Amino acid sequence: MKLEYKLTLKDYKAAFRLHRRRRMSRRLVVWLGPILLVIGVVGFVACSVANNTPLAAQAAALTAGSLVFTIGMPISRSWNIRRSFNRLFPSGEKDRISRIAIDDQGICRELSGVAELKLSWNGIYDFAQDEKITLLYTNKDCFLLWPTALMSAEQRAELSELVARHLVKR
Repeated sequence: MKLEYKLTLKDYKAAFRLHRRRRMSRRLVVWLGPILLVIGVVGFVACSVANNTPLAAQAAALTAGSLVFTIGMPISRSWNIRRSFNRLFPSGEKDRISRIAIDDQGICRELSGVAELKLSWNGIYDFAQDEKITLLYTNKDCFLLWPTALMSAEQRAELSELVARHLVKR
């Protein structure tokens, strides 16, 4: 199976969204800031009513820190994804076409004129796919990606068969 595609920022964001959904810890970390914010506000109010000034000050510090975390994490994540995409695909380069060939021997990914990566199936760590994006993991946090919409139903079935046959569950 051979595919040729040009990644967009939308595809790149979809890949990181799918990657984040794959582990429970990545799903829960986005809720850590708001939970700490609520705990800090409730603690501040309770300590203020009880005239416990030192604890109220600590609760206010927790509230301030969790507010920064709650607002800063999504903004930071968005900036980092955009910056990473722009580093891989600079806006001045118009011909950044990616090609991927997948067969029984392995995977060969080429970024036109820039890089080529050849992997055997032993180098593939995991596989993930949804209706928007397909990911082949080379380790826990590093993956090859391409839009799922590029593949026909037959190609999706062929990919599933190749993955089932060659991927070793770790």
